[in-house]
Amino acid sequence: MMMAHGSSYTGPALVISGYYGFSNAGDEAVLAGMVSSLRQLVPGVRIIALSANPEATARQHGIDSVDRSRLGIVSEVIRDCDLFISGGGSLLQDVTSALSPLYYLNLLRLGLSLHKPVMIYAQGFGPLRRPVNRVLARRYLNRVSVVTVRDADSAEALRTLGVCHPPVYVTADPAFCLEVRRAEAPTGLLNEVGLPRGEGPLIGIALRPWQGMREISGEIATVLRNVRAKTGCRYLFLPMQFPQDREAMRDISTQLGSESMIEKSLTPQDLLALTGQLNLVVAMRLHALIFAAAQTVPMVALGYDPKVASLCQPLGQPVVAWEQAGGGLESAILAALSSLGNLKKILEGRLGTLREGAMENAKIAASLLTRSATA
Repeated sequence: MMMAHGSSYTGPALVISGYYGFSNAGDEAVLAGMVSSLRQLVPGVRIIALSANPEATARQHGIDSVDRSRLGIVSEVIRDCDLFISGGGSLLQDVTSALSPLYYLNLLRLGLSLHKPVMIYAQGFGPLRRPVNRVLARRYLNRVSVVTVRDADSAEALRTLGVCHPPVYVTADPAFCLEVRRAEAPTGLLNEVGLPRGEGPLIGIALRPWQGMREISGEIATVLRNVRAKTGCRYLFLPMQFPQDREAMRDISTQLGSESMIEKSLTPQDLLALTGQLNLVVAMRLHALIFAAAQTVPMVALGYDPKVASLCQPLGQPVVAWEQAGGGLESAILAALSSLGNLKKILEGRLGTLREGAMENAKIAASLLTRSATA
């Protein structure tokens, strides 16, 4: 087990599973938000995360961590914990991987078999297309203690699947609990990446590898070039998973010429701070959009996955279907740039609710944890 330096625990213990240790800023933001909020509510709590890189996870988050692939150790820490959490993110979906949900479902089975309280924590559920995944999800989810989901569409998908036993609450993504450390200097980070000169609006671009990206990259580059010609804007490319996203956006940034690309992996806190310096975010990555919402920066979303629309539509932010990325994107960006004030006001009016929803996850977990530790 990897131990966080200087850790001292006087309270109960919980284990969190998720997509941690893969250099994905969105999932690391989820874990950081969970750790921060749980520590506020349960002083002295011991948090153990299952990770692909336990050393990095322990160091970055100041928690304990074990190798998620070593099932003997995973079983041991779950056996000794007071609460098992299946952490935020899109864990139970088989679009990006047919086998990935089986890993997380097996962990649910393990926690239940060890008679631990199990919480599904602010997940975005589905889609689950393979029949075996749907059967197993219905079986195990109906046995957990409580489910919280980050959007109403996920709650409806669970209802349609037949998950009816545990209470299901619609909350918000844990990343909304993440705060920018005031000691950070986001302007310094902007200077470090060498932004292109100019006075036009600064637009963050956060794309990811996806089916058809290579074919459509030329169209996206043309859109961004046209927008720059009409508005004098500047672009900053923001890889959320490094280096995969950087490589996915490389062709587009090269075609545009003098635009800036983040060339190293940044912490969620750094990315959140940088986002706050932008005028607009254009993104596929869900947590690039969440960072924008958390900083009340207007956005234009590329809806490659239902979760993108589930976040942005209730926030009044435009969503362009992935299939229309070469056509509708330009008009959507231009329209957003012409109404930044209105889009920002909508976000400002809803941010408090999102942060309360994110904190509600931790309150529910703290209640379960307290009951389990004193049982």
